[in-house]
Amino acid sequence: MKKYFALFCALLLLLTGIALADEILPPTFEWERNIQFHWQVNEAGERMHMEAHALDDALYCAVCGSEVWDWGDGGGDVSNFDDHGNLLRYSSFEADGTMTYDSAHIITYDENGVMIKDQEYLNGIMYGEYTYAAGPEGFPIPVTMFYFYEDGSGAKCWFDAQGNEVRMESYDEQGMLISETIREYAQDEEGWTFEAKTTIRFVEGEEFYTEYNRYGDETRKIYTEADGTVWLDHTYEYEYQDGTKVLCKVYEDGTLVRESFYDENGFNVKDIEYQEDGSFTEVFYDEEDDGGFLDFFGDWLN
Repeated sequence: MKKYFALFCALLLLLTGIALADEILPPTFEWERNIQFHWQVNEAGERMHMEAHALDDALYCAVCGSEVWDWGDGGGDVSNFDDHGNLLRYSSFEADGTMTYDSAHIITYDENGVMIKDQEYLNGIMYGEYTYAAGPEGFPIPVTMFYFYEDGSGAKCWFDAQGNEVRMESYDEQGMLISETIREYAQDEEGWTFEAKTTIRFVEGEEFYTEYNRYGDETRKIYTEADGTVWLDHTYEYEYQDGTKVLCKVYEDGTLVRESFYDENGFNVKDIEYQEDGSFTEVFYDEEDDGGFLDFFGDWLN
């Protein structure tokens, strides 16, 4: 029963996404434009009032409200913003005048002028719907983000009260759930928030679990097969100098398997790989990370 209920929910999600894309038409604008000109379009689809942009020193056309960046070869970018300074439309043109990218937005504000919804279209097709809540200082904080891709696949994201992504679901072309990603956060001693744990689960049962420290470095990785078998279990220990990583020790199932050394700029300069028989391999890296290596074999670890 649970299997069929999950299938029903996935199909319902797909139908909802299709209906949403069909119901909400792309925004229309008073003026169409390219790098050189702006014009209006009548009900018959014919161009009217076509004329060259009148750009000021800020590259802004007071007639059509476009910001025009001309790259000098016939191509460039054209942007339009609303009264709140948020992007309403962005178009990119090649040298021959071909529009290669066109992003348009329908933005909804609350009574205080805070953005609470943004519906985005790419080349006339709905791409995403983003909802927001007013933050403590009146700035929008993301609540949900839904993405609709051309092939029918998509993604849904949820955020906490601080705007951190806490959950993401990915769907295939048929609207069926592929995977979910759960993110957990912590605070360091200075009160800064960092991502502490990430869990990625696939519908087939595989799971990838990772823990991080406040520097963003991995401290634990546990990878599990669909049947629950753990095929990777790594623990990481670090040494830092003034916030820069200088040493990383990697343990596999509790046994030291690698030490990585870093210079004052954080670049990896040497690795030591430890084998089960007590031998080890030292690898030295140059500035391009393609140095030579030296092998040492012995029982010095025993």
